[in-house]
Amino acid sequence: MAEAVWQFTLSLYDQPGVASACLSLQARRGVGVSALLALIGLAAAGRPAVGKNALGAAAGRARRFSEAGGGAAAA
Repeated sequence: MAEAVWQFTLSLYDQPGVASACLSLQARRGVGVSALLALIGLAAAGRPAVGKNALGAAAGRARRFSEAGGGAAAA
């Protein structure tokens, strides 16, 4: 599984615009590119590391964070 996820992430990163978008997220928001791509790879392989409920909660926190202008998000 690890090799398949690794190959997927390499292929994804090699797509036009992906590398620059990932590096921009890393520089502007501190997003760990390797972790992000690994999570995407796991999900694409049908083995999501984050359940739907946790993902929904994280998306809600991210939305509130963004709406607050990047300040501390409400829990």
